[in-house]
Amino acid sequence: MKTARLFLLAAVVALLAPALAAATTPKLNDASIYSPSTSVDLIPSTNGSGKLLAIQCTDTSAGEIQEVEITLDGNTSYIYVNGSNYPVDQNKDSFSGWIPIELTFASSIHVQLVRAASPAFSWYTYCSASWHQ
Repeated sequence: MKTARLFLLAAVVALLAPALAAATTPKLNDASIYSPSTSVDLIPSTNGSGKLLAIQCTDTSAGEIQEVEITLDGNTSYIYVNGSNYPVDQNKDSFSGWIPIELTFASSIHVQLVRAASPAFSWYTYCSASWHQ
């Protein structure tokens, strides 16, 4: 009886070990940008596979647009988070809430906040990205 239980326990551990080893690690990255004509990494260039789950941004100037540049497996696309489309708090900051992205990458990811030269004034944008690898 003890041998059967021990054998059953060993079989269960052997079956679960690959699933536990393949589990993904959730990540949350934050970045902020202020000046015109700059860019900052929200997710630095990373090799491996995974999924970009969601992005959220808070703008201290609710009427401005924040460009988010997403490069997955060498292909670049852009998301424009327009502060005037989201609720404004008592400080006049807009908060986008979490924007679902759900993009899968096979070999690499790089996400940047990009600020154009125009408008020529500065404002803070704080963004977060939820992803796993």
